[in-house]
Amino acid sequence: MAIFYDFYKNPPREGEDGDPVLHPRPVVSDTSDSDYLARMLSVRSTFSEADFRGMMNNLVYLICEELSMSRNIYLDGLGTFSLSLESRPVKDIQEIRSPSIRIKDIHFKPAPSLKRILNQAEIRRVTHPRKSVSYTEEERHQRILAYIDQRQAINIMTVMRLNQCNHKKAKADIQKLIDKGDIRKTWPGGLPLYTRSPLNSPEGGAS
Repeated sequence: MAIFYDFYKNPPREGEDGDPVLHPRPVVSDTSDSDYLARMLSVRSTFSEADFRGMMNNLVYLICEELSMSRNIYLDGLGTFSLSLESRPVKDIQEIRSPSIRIKDIHFKPAPSLKRILNQAEIRRVTHPRKSVSYTEEERHQRILAYIDQRQAINIMTVMRLNQCNHKKAKADIQKLIDKGDIRKTWPGGLPLYTRSPLNSPEGGAS
């Protein structure tokens, strides 16, 4: 595992001469959503996926509740959540009323311990950035089925890599194939795998 980066040019400021200054920026390959984190946590702990989702739903409501009472939120080892406000420009406080004040943003400041942990990760420059490939839904489904026919089973992470898509799209593709009866879900070792449905396997005779 590594944090990949590439260099990007900073546009020159007004009145500045010379070559643009380069700065490093992370190359993001994907976004891990709550479903993926719930599954990973269930594998690494005694919490179930449902436990994690229930906790996250309650945590979101609790954070909103505390912020709405003019409190910052500090989560140990993670960081601090806080609010910023905005309004139209005024020169006198008598020119504006409270209903005209709006929430501008919710800010997150990482805890120092979180940054220390991440600083231990390997940082590597991308030497050959992958070109983005976009498959149609039909092409993605055919690629999934071909993979299963060759290797008997597939999981969500492999679907994501195979079709270069995010977790949400991979999960949706799998569900559509299940609904069509092309594949089925199994749980060997407690982790979900997807195999051909007996009637739609190459040996099953039906298509």
